[in-house]
This record gives sequence, C-alpha cells and structure tokens, in this order.
Amino acid sequence: MPNAADQRSKSLWMDVDVVPEARPLDGDRRCDVVVIGSGIAGISTAYELALRGRQVIIVDRGRIAGGMTARTTAHLAPLCDDLTSAMIKLRGEEVSRAFYQSQAAAIDRVEAIQKKEKIDCDFRRLDGYLFQALNTDSKIIEDELDAVRNVGAPVHRLVGVPLAHCDKQHVLHYPGQATFHPLKYLQGLGAVIAAKGGMFLAETVVQQIAEGDDGSVAVTTDRGTIASKAAVVTTTGPSSRSPIFRTVVSG
Repeated sequence: MPNAADQRSKSLWMDVDVVPEARPLDGDRRCDVVVIGSGIAGISTAYELALRGRQVIIVDRGRIAGGMTARTTAHLAPLCDDLTSAMIKLRGEEVSRAFYQSQAAAIDRVEAIQKKEKIDCDFRRLDGYLFQALNTDSKIIEDELDAVRNVGAPVHRLVGVPLAHCDKQHVLHYPGQATFHPLKYLQGLGAVIAAKGGMFLAETVVQQIAEGDDGSVAVTTDRGTIASKAAVVTTTGPSSRSPIFRTVVSG
C-alpha cells in the first residue's frame, strides 16, 4: 500500500518535525501499549495513555505525523463534511447526533490540552459558514438547517456573504468552530509522551499483529518485534494480517 508521504500534495504545516529524535526500531522491545500510526489519532491516543501511566510505543511506517494529518485543512469542524442531512439519511438521527457530540467534545479536548500543556499551536475559535452555490435551490440550506438543529448543534441562518455576486445567497452560520497548527500541536503532545517514557519509532513497517493465548500482543515489524499488553491501530491502512483492536482500561 502506498505511503501517504509519497503523495505530491504539500501543506503549510509540513516543515515542522514533530519528533526529530524518532528512529527506526532496532531489535525487540516491550511496552504496555503499541500505537500503530502517528497521525493525530495515534499521538492523541498515546498522550491519553501516557497520562494514565501506560508505557507506550508509537510506530509509523514513515516520518512521525508525516501522513494525512500533515495534509489536513486544519479546520476543526464538528459537523459532517458531506452535510448533516445526508448523514441522517444514511445513518439516522441518533448516530448523527452522537457523531456531532463526539466531534465537538474532541475539539474541546484539543483546546483544553493546548492550554494545559502550554502548546503554542495557533489554536483559535472561529465561525464556520455554509453558503448556497450560485444558481442552486436554497432548499438545500433549509434541509441542512433542520438537520443541524435536530442533532443539537448551534446554527444561525443568514442571507448574503461578502463575495462577488453572493449578496443574496442563503447561508448557515456555525459558531464555535476552530483552527490550529496540527503539527505544532502534535509536537507538543510528543514532548509530553517522551517525558513520560514513551517512544516513537519512525520508518518501521508493521507486518503482523498477533494475540497470544495469555492475552498479550506481539507486533511484528520489518525491524524487530514489540511485545505488549495491547495494540491500537490508528492508520488509514492497517495491516490486513490479524489486526488486534483491544480495549485499554484507564485504571
């Protein structure tokens, strides 16, 4: 499977080296939890585990945080990109509401962490806007307004945006969204994880994840094996050979 780092797209964030000291695995290791994938999902998971006293190892086939997280728009929006109304049709109102609530909570958590850890990552709250395309029916805005209200998200309806020929376009205004510098944020999390004994392994390809009879997990890579109590897969392309997703009790 191609690595995201091989893609041609570049972003404004990519000059930041999240964990400069990360090296490939050299021989076998042991830990409490192996986190496979070093995007925002993986490093955030490792951070929460490290806070709870778990010894974590984060493994990535490429550069740490060099995949899709490095190519994000950095817009932290709690609503579905493909319209909440479309999500309700596909998954139902209850699931759509839970999705919104979880995404909003995640943004709140990012805000709280960057304050607590004093991470200079340009986090700021801002407003989001969804506006009707030119020469389209405003019903899509009406349907989306009802859907967003039904899942409990804050939303206001307006008319007109400050763009050419858009003074009569119907608009939905979403307060309380956010933006940040994703790699500066992850660099801050990485420093906390390392200070608590965590380890980052770059350029290390996971080949197999297997669970033993005693509940232990062995993560086989192209450079050695990591023995652990649990493994968490947070990549867009996990190993297809017996991946193990295990619950980690915070204790």
